[in-house]
Amino acid sequence: MPFCLSAQVDRKEVRAGNRHYDKGNWQKAEIEYRKAQVKDTASFAANYNLSDALYRQENYEEAGKALDRLKDVAPGSVNAADYYYNLGNVACMKKDWEAAVEAYKQSLLRNPGDVEAKENLAYAAAMLWLVSEEGTSSTDPIRSYAARILMYGAVLIILIFPRYYVLLPLVVYDMVLCRQWGGLAVAAVALVKGLFTADMEVPDEVVWITFAATLLSLWLAAKSVRLNSFRKQVRKLRDDDEEQREKLNRQNEELLSARDSEVVTAQLQERNRIAREIHDNVGHTLSRALLQVGALLAIHKEEPVHTELSGVRETLDSAMTSIRSSVHDLHDSSVNLETTVQQMLEPLKEDFHVSVEIDVSEDMPRDIKYSLIGILREGVSNIMRHSLNDTVLLQIMEHPGFYQMILHDYLSEGGEKRMSPVTGRRDGTPGIGLSNIESRVRKMGGTLQIQEEEGFRLFISVKKTEKK
Repeated sequence: MPFCLSAQVDRKEVRAGNRHYDKGNWQKAEIEYRKAQVKDTASFAANYNLSDALYRQENYEEAGKALDRLKDVAPGSVNAADYYYNLGNVACMKKDWEAAVEAYKQSLLRNPGDVEAKENLAYAAAMLWLVSEEGTSSTDPIRSYAARILMYGAVLIILIFPRYYVLLPLVVYDMVLCRQWGGLAVAAVALVKGLFTADMEVPDEVVWITFAATLLSLWLAAKSVRLNSFRKQVRKLRDDDEEQREKLNRQNEELLSARDSEVVTAQLQERNRIAREIHDNVGHTLSRALLQVGALLAIHKEEPVHTELSGVRETLDSAMTSIRSSVHDLHDSSVNLETTVQQMLEPLKEDFHVSVEIDVSEDMPRDIKYSLIGILREGVSNIMRHSLNDTVLLQIMEHPGFYQMILHDYLSEGGEKRMSPVTGRRDGTPGIGLSNIESRVRKMGGTLQIQEEEGFRLFISVKKTEKK
């Protein structure tokens, strides 16, 4: 079930659930989706994504219930193929092969090119055929009851009308397969009666052949029961193996993602260390050399020594400029926006529920990156000192033509205001923190909107500049 629908702009719970889902926090995602479901029980996004989160937690019963709430609206939606695909996956996990086959058929009718749906349909159809062959696919109690009546009736007919004695091996075979031990006992009575009754309507040779055939049918039925048991064990092992393989694949993906993140972090830390060592060691050495050359220039005015020393000083100045440029470049590339943001928001997590969404490319201009970090630092400081709410939302997004940052603290539904020694945010005039934010935004050539409805909200947009 690889899909996770996006919510409308005002569905912050669904969006929060999507962020948890993307990180593999299925339980937290479920909680957010259920919150959205409380607000709108008919929400397609909430119910669809809730079923996905429940499926990931292997709660197939509840996942099926969540999808069942969409049965009236899903067939006509643009996501109908995905809906039926997920419905088939849930049915497979519940071993309802007939429902799984029908769901995959509906999915393929809407998206004929879905290779995974074709493979799953073939698997479900094969399982349905195997179960049907064993006589266990039917869950209809009426059909099962009718089969028992037919078997018992056949035995009674054989007891009453001896000329049907030759049918006994077939009846015994079915009795053993269906585990009708009471009927098997009655069949044994009919078998013994045929051996010791003189007025049978069939020849003695037929009676003995029927007796031997009945024993053979008992042996074959026992073999069939054992074979069916082995088949069930093989299928169970195969299903368990498939589930374990899926779990291992998910864990491998998470490990690879974590490893890549650690590698990037290690690279950034190494760059920062190199820049620091160059600055502290080589930079200081060059600075000392420049001072010494300057002193020599002041002492030695005579030529050609003065000219030679001036050339050395120019070389050292050029080297210092190059080192400063290299150190700045290394330091800039060592600053990871997402890591820095997470570190800055860490103090808020003790008193606030913090939601973060960052989607920017790695080539964000240095001045914009540092300005946004500085603005966030001021915003976090203001929230810690003045906010009475319980939730903080931060979004830093890159759009085709501009960068956008939203910092919003608000009171969640049903939440209680935190105790705070400050009675308000501002006294009517911008404080130093807000003045610094406005100054940074103006320097970037961006726009700033401040809203105080439903909490305190900073909305910043910065237009991208064309690269030359």
